[in-house]
Amino acid sequence: MLRPARKLNLKRLVRGFTLRTSEGFVENFGPALIARAGADAPGVRLRFVQKLDKDSALLRDGSVDLETGVVGTAMGPEVRTQGLFRDRFIGVLRKGHPLVKA
Repeated sequence: MLRPARKLNLKRLVRGFTLRTSEGFVENFGPALIARAGADAPGVRLRFVQKLDKDSALLRDGSVDLETGVVGTAMGPEVRTQGLFRDRFIGVLRKGHPLVKA
């Protein structure tokens, strides 16, 4: 995230990172992220905190290192964003539901 001038040795890195995410993100990606960090950077600790709102103040003050969520227009120019994936939502209705007629 900080793009150091020299190549970073992940095996020797000792640092904690705070990720502000939803419960769904932690459930889906948390175990794999923790396993990958443990294998590639054993001195790195990941701390997940719940995302309760869209306020990016914790990123700005350095309390959070990374945040996941829907990219919106409210982000300031000092916050760097990058798309990770797109969600696709599918609605399912029972036969005879009033919305089926719409």
